[in-house]
Amino acid sequence: MVGSIEVKVKESSHCVEVNLSQTKGFEKQVIDQLIKETQSPLPCNHARCRGILLCEADQLSNETLMYVKWAIERNKGCSKIFFCCSDVSKLLLLSSFCTHVHLSPPSKQEIVEVLEYIAKQQEFDLSRRMAERIADNSKNNLRQAIRSLEASWKKSRLFEEDENKLLTGWEDDIADVAKKIVEEQSPKHCVTWQSEMVGSIEVKVKESSHCVEVNLSQTKGFEKQVIDQLIKETQSPLPCNHARCRGILLCEADQLSNETLMYVKWAIERNKGCSKIFFCCSDVSKLLLLSSFCTHVHLSPPSKQEIVEVLEYIAKQQEFDLSRRMAERIADNSKNNLRQAIRSLEASWKKSRLFEEDENKLLTGWEDDIADVAKKIVEEQSPKQLYIVRGKLKKLIEYDVSPNFIFKTLVDELKKFLDEELQRRVESFYADYNKMEEKPFVTEKGYGEEAVIKELHDPMRKNVNHFLKIEEFIAKFMSCYKGEANKKNYLPT
Repeated sequence: MVGSIEVKVKESSHCVEVNLSQTKGFEKQVIDQLIKETQSPLPCNHARCRGILLCEADQLSNETLMYVKWAIERNKGCSKIFFCCSDVSKLLLLSSFCTHVHLSPPSKQEIVEVLEYIAKQQEFDLSRRMAERIADNSKNNLRQAIRSLEASWKKSRLFEEDENKLLTGWEDDIADVAKKIVEEQSPKHCVTWQSEMVGSIEVKVKESSHCVEVNLSQTKGFEKQVIDQLIKETQSPLPCNHARCRGILLCEADQLSNETLMYVKWAIERNKGCSKIFFCCSDVSKLLLLSSFCTHVHLSPPSKQEIVEVLEYIAKQQEFDLSRRMAERIADNSKNNLRQAIRSLEASWKKSRLFEEDENKLLTGWEDDIADVAKKIVEEQSPKQLYIVRGKLKKLIEYDVSPNFIFKTLVDELKKFLDEELQRRVESFYADYNKMEEKPFVTEKGYGEEAVIKELHDPMRKNVNHFLKIEEFIAKFMSCYKGEANKKNYLPT
């Protein structure tokens, strides 16, 4: 929960403007408050509500975009929101709600005219040649041109006498960076020059005499501090030697940010020969910053035969019968994922101790989780609930649960709480979103048949698209269900 957030805004009678780079991670709360404050108390009408101008909107995360989309659907006709961005491809989630207006950068002549106007207002001489030179250097960026003019004039009020002294306006910032680097050579200044002190962080680890294992998804943003502490604790007090120090096993290392990877790289260089760190990941391309320090070892998934043998061993240890045919069926459904195969075996056996008699009752082990998601959706329709549900869905996707299975099971569970009319509407929503899957998604940078083929064969991107599709369905269902509840005081059956 956030008590209060102070954000600088520019206001007029027609609109309110905010730069999202200043919201410090509280974009959803700020946007929500702006929507509330700019709406008219009279019936919804675009003429009565002020516009909201969101600068640097391409910095918004997909999670925040989903929230904004939900808010737009909820307040349809009651809000005017303008998303100002440099990269429109990052706002594709909102494309169905927005009209794309491309604003061309100012021409050289327009920039020159602005600079001459500023010089006239400030009462100093600016030659046409100098104005054109500043405009050329700015590369059609009016803000940079004005900054350059201001910096050069402050440095030398008569800068016409020495036109080589044209500044960009960033020299003092870079000089300050250089000063900090010289003052202290530490990761604090190599990676991020500002940091907050952390009192204590509690993280669950698995330890043995040879290594210590930690899952980075549990470090809650304190990866650098955790890794730094692990390096200190696993080193031997004796002179550096690989035989004397325990290994550090970092699971889900592909979730590390580039900033943290730079820190780890610095730490490895500082402790060269004194640390053994294993980065376990699904996508090695996200660890390219460490490629010069690491040896890439690819671990193939277990074969169907190996999974069957493990399942048969478990059945033998638990003293229940498992036919070869059933074990092979579970192995096939797991798609070479041993953890999923064991989970499926456990869930199916718990459901029916004699599941050999009805092999159609084979479960994945995720049914209860999805049923819980459906229950929460029906219990409360709010941005907070959408955020909670999103986290649960993300966890399912991370465990390689089929998005199609999640979607279909979720719809079936939701229908259990609805009357016939709403069941038909949910089925209609589900059919519409399934049709979307047939249309390949191609960004503006990826036109052509080759890009379409690449998209269709990229499992990671397909999973992300499925995930976003399910999220969008849930937001639409919440809006519909809440509307029906308000109309006829509808309660879940």
